[in-house]
Formats: sequence, C-alpha cells, structure tokens
Amino acid sequence: MLHPRRNEVFRDVGTRPHEAADDGFIEIRRCHFKPEAAFLLCSDGLSDVLPSVAIRDIVQRYQGDPTQVARELLEAANEAGGKDNITALFVAGSEFRPSMREARDRHAITRTRPSAAPASGALRRYFASRVAFLIYGMLLGILLATALHALKG
Repeated sequence: MLHPRRNEVFRDVGTRPHEAADDGFIEIRRCHFKPEAAFLLCSDGLSDVLPSVAIRDIVQRYQGDPTQVARELLEAANEAGGKDNITALFVAGSEFRPSMREARDRHAITRTRPSAAPASGALRRYFASRVAFLIYGMLLGILLATALHALKG
C-alpha cells in the first residue's frame, strides 16, 4: 500500500494478440489450495477504498455463492466512493465455511499494522509477500480465463 509505483502495470493480457507458447506470456505455478481456504483476487480499485476488516466481514457472510461475495465487495467499494476500475474474483474451497473464522484470522495475509513504520527487514518481507500474492493471483486469473476459454471453444 505504501510503494510509490504500486499502481504500475508491468505485464498485461489483451493489449496485443498472444499465443500460449509465446516466451514469457504465460507463467504457470502450482500451489496447494486447501479445501477449507478461500482466495480473493482484486484490483486496487477495491483494496484502496475498503479496509481489510470490511473485506473480511463481507467474505465472512459467504453462504456458498462466491459470485455473491464478489458482487457485495464491488457494491461496497462503489458505496465507499470507488472511482477506479474495481475487480474482484472470489474462489472458495469446498470446505470453506464462515464458522472457521478463528483459524482464518490466524492465517490471514492481510493484517492491521501499527501506524509506526515497520523495520527494514519487515518492510522487505511485507513487499515480497504482496508481490508473491499478486503474481499468484495473476496466474490464477490467467488459468481461470484459459480454462473458461477452452470450455467455450
């Protein structure tokens, strides 16, 4: 949230035609997705206007429809004065339940930080984790888009 170049796009999909085999176009990483986990991929149009606690509260209302969670996040961001593009993709594992709140809170990526500036090592870890989260999110988005395209084709 503090990096001066955080809104810059370094890779994109859609500005010119690509083939899947083009060097560096699609990068695939595999990671284990636990069935009790949930994943939110969103643009800064959402995360800039909604604090983490508001996002968490909306996700906690999940009742089996991930589209509804994404819709509520978009509506909340617009109500909070969102002026940027707002994108939200919510994926929930088959065993994800709001009643597991305590376990998710212990393992949440987004944490409230004190107002004092973090130490240098903590700041590096903070940005490294955000970059990794962004990369994994982009990869998941590409994989989902590819899968949807293959199903339609």
